[in-house]
Amino acid sequence: MKNAFIAGVNDVMLEGPSLVKLIEADCDVGVLRPFNIYDGMHEGKSYIAVKNKATGKREVHRIPYNATLLPHETWLQIDQTVERAVQAELRAVDDLRSAGLVYNLPNGFAIQAFMTQRSSRVGTAQLAMDPQMKGVKDRPVLDTVVIPLPCIFSDWGYGARELAVSKRGGLPLDMSSAEDSARACAVLAEKMLIGNSDYDQYSYLTGTIYGYTDFGSRNTFDITDPDGIGWTPATLLGELLAGKQGLIDDLMTGPYVLYMSPSWSQYLDDDYLSTSAGQTTSITLRKRILEIPDFSEIRELSQLSGWDILIVQMKSQTVREIIGMEFTPVQWEEQGGQVLQGRIIGILIPQIRSDYEGHCGIAHGS
Repeated sequence: MKNAFIAGVNDVMLEGPSLVKLIEADCDVGVLRPFNIYDGMHEGKSYIAVKNKATGKREVHRIPYNATLLPHETWLQIDQTVERAVQAELRAVDDLRSAGLVYNLPNGFAIQAFMTQRSSRVGTAQLAMDPQMKGVKDRPVLDTVVIPLPCIFSDWGYGARELAVSKRGGLPLDMSSAEDSARACAVLAEKMLIGNSDYDQYSYLTGTIYGYTDFGSRNTFDITDPDGIGWTPATLLGELLAGKQGLIDDLMTGPYVLYMSPSWSQYLDDDYLSTSAGQTTSITLRKRILEIPDFSEIRELSQLSGWDILIVQMKSQTVREIIGMEFTPVQWEEQGGQVLQGRIIGILIPQIRSDYEGHCGIAHGS
């Protein structure tokens, strides 16, 4: 926002209700982030930073003073607070970001559903001395998959008197409400990816949102309760190898990230004993599992319950996170300006994938 202001100010008065302004700005949420600047030059004036439709560059526009109450520095503080809260909660989603498994959807707020296709595998290789012979042509079989793009949001806000006290006394506003709202949004996005949110299998039009644990084409394998009689670390190792083999049989060859519920923590860091050639060695179960080829990482996720385990192939043919809007704080006035209503809003939706035959790179152990 600060860089946009340095670029210059356009004396354009953008007025009207919040929804109208949002539509006029091509759903750029910057129109709902008005700010004041107290630098001796712009006193009594308010601005928003939005993208220019023609150039795509962010520009600053002047708006009526009564449309905003927050200074520019407060918006920066809110943004930083929201970013920290979101990063602290997004673990499985951030794994997808780190692996490049995201699909950024420009102006996602204006799109209600994402449409894609899945196809059967094609390609028949042949061998001949004379390459002039006619080859076999394969035609893929296609079907269409629709994924709804709902918004994730949580509300917070300040009263007019709270803002007045802060402005007069020079005290910073309490950011705990914005932080809690941002955390709630991030947790919901994480749960939707795992598949254990209150909105599991959310449907709109002909599409449904699935997560790792409720996607119909996922592989499944059995896990033995470690509290049971006769369980050893080798029991879990064998079951993980069986789950991995199921993925290999579906031609999903890794690399894999292993997600485990927090209940496994005490067992993962306990000793794994093995006897070979008359010698006894001891390492932790965690280290022993990571010696298995293509198991790149073990993560414990609070969103998994019981003894659930996920083996996820980190490739785009298995999963992507559709990002239509990063989690962003916006504001508007209510009750005649007595309440400054805030909202954290974003569009982060999991896209769990399989091919036309139903092969999937996810194994779910329970």
